[in-house]
Amino acid sequence: MSATAAVVRLSSLSAESEGLVEYRADLVKELQSHKKYQQYMSKVLEVAGDFHEISEIMSRYQTLLATYEVLARKVILVFLVHLP
Repeated sequence: MSATAAVVRLSSLSAESEGLVEYRADLVKELQSHKKYQQYMSKVLEVAGDFHEISEIMSRYQTLLATYEVLARKVILVFLVHLP
């Protein structure tokens, strides 16, 4: 590799490194902004006796949401069937 090619490669890697450092800083900011949700869920976990992990709460929420959607569709169908 010639000296010129090495300088060009080094410059390219340096620019890529700077971009990655900025990307990491953005991710850290985003993580900090979402930390409040994790803290909230931890507090919910402390007072909710039925759950041992946050993932259990989230899973239960997904189950309840799916059940709600099924029931809502059934209510709509019953309503439409009974229209004059």
